[in-house]
Amino acid sequence: MLYKAITKPDRIVGKENSYDTEILLKKRKDYEINPITLIEMFPDLKSYLKEDSTFEIKNTFYLKGKINDDLSGFGDTQFGIKNIDFKNLTINLNLYSKEVDSEIFASSLFNFEKLKVDSLRIESSNAVLIFGNCKIEHFISFYPSVESPALRIHNSKLEELNINNTQIGFFFLQGNEIRNLKLQENMMKQIVMVENIFDLRYDSLFTAKYIPYSRYEKRKNDSTTFFRDVIDRYPQFEMLGFTTYVSFIAIENNKFLSEDGFDYAQMAINAERMIFNDNKVECLIEFSPTITGNLRMNNNEFNKITFPYFSIPETPQNLVDIDWHSIDSKIVYTDYRKYFYKAENDYELADVATFRKYLNSFQKFYNVYKSNGNVEDANEVLLRIKELHLRRYKHLYKTEGGTTNFFRLKLNQLLSAYTRHGTDPAQAMTASMYIILLFAAIYFFYPSEWDTTTKKVMMQSFKEIFTSRRSNKLRESFRLLGAFFLSVLNAVTLSINAFITLGFGNIPTKGAAKYICIFQGFLGWFLLSIFIVSLINQVMM
Repeated sequence: MLYKAITKPDRIVGKENSYDTEILLKKRKDYEINPITLIEMFPDLKSYLKEDSTFEIKNTFYLKGKINDDLSGFGDTQFGIKNIDFKNLTINLNLYSKEVDSEIFASSLFNFEKLKVDSLRIESSNAVLIFGNCKIEHFISFYPSVESPALRIHNSKLEELNINNTQIGFFFLQGNEIRNLKLQENMMKQIVMVENIFDLRYDSLFTAKYIPYSRYEKRKNDSTTFFRDVIDRYPQFEMLGFTTYVSFIAIENNKFLSEDGFDYAQMAINAERMIFNDNKVECLIEFSPTITGNLRMNNNEFNKITFPYFSIPETPQNLVDIDWHSIDSKIVYTDYRKYFYKAENDYELADVATFRKYLNSFQKFYNVYKSNGNVEDANEVLLRIKELHLRRYKHLYKTEGGTTNFFRLKLNQLLSAYTRHGTDPAQAMTASMYIILLFAAIYFFYPSEWDTTTKKVMMQSFKEIFTSRRSNKLRESFRLLGAFFLSVLNAVTLSINAFITLGFGNIPTKGAAKYICIFQGFLGWFLLSIFIVSLINQVMM
């Protein structure tokens, strides 16, 4: 059949009125189909070799295999096809028809090397399938009869890889260039993707442009605009709808390419354990897996990332290691990719419902970090939440005004500057120290009951010492310096006394200094109350 398929591709091969070729494997062991083995069998095939030393089969090629008889003495099966170009290749390798051990499945390897295929379809398989250094336009499998122990694809170029409704124990991608990946409604135990390039750049005569949220309502009813926005782009990378939990997923050292940042990748998958490390993601990625066990997500580069249905365990028994700084400024909310919401302008801030959905993305991470004892990252997330609330308060005061909105805004600005919204008591202590020194500098120039020497008299005494010719200049200088430092000490002590509202006795100042002291006392009482709450909050965390 192969001989006829190569030598007479335009004639009827096999059954009448059929242009299909079928090869049936039955009790073949360690067999490889390649130009060398075919020429050894049929020397005249040498004249049909292409310039790249490959054969070409233009009609539909069926690869079938089934063993119905006794398996004794059969051993491991290793079959391969190498250096052949196919127009259409259909694989139906339901190798074992009776109940056998899983070890036999795993030891049966079918290796496809250096193939060039326009359309490859897997209809049935219960053996390990390996594709290496292949160039495949469309790789499709959406049959429940596919029950492979493993499907491995490495160092290949694929325009489309669509695996749907299959049962694959181990799905492995390494070193591939893939334009469109879809994994849907599958039952898989392990998924590993490493060092791949997912080229998701959208091919279109139109240019995708960012639609600000403030223009979206007008845009969707405006028939005069012809450019495509992000809603017109379907996901080029999809992992979703798995019927069972995947025990382990590893996605590492991959590149997700995008021309303008509007291309779209979607991950909505159920998994027990997941690793997503060292990836460069230029497109928008919807990261919505449901993780029941451990999750690692570190050293990634994101352009935009959204977490609409992200579910991770919040108990300390589960290891959740997420690098917050790699996603902090990249989080957006998107409604079916119609716009990117970041609560940055008045139009966005006026939408309370979307604002709350956007906040929810941050709240998930805060709960996880806090439950796992990661105080530093929990505080960083809390600051982002408070920053968003502060934007909202500015918007409310700007649009509605009112005393309540004014004080709400100013109090939050004060909390941000003084204690970083209760996350940094040390900053409050530093700010308090500067406030005490500032008021001490004011008190230094005002006499008090603790320091009756005016600074005018002190400066006059210094001047007289340096202009006179008295022999005891040194001793007088030390005396005046002592008085100067005593005045500084009295001013600092008075400032501390006022700030922490110790108030031993009456206020020891008169005139304007008395009112300044009262104001400092009120300020100190207010700020120290905030400091104590902030300190207790950090101790409790």
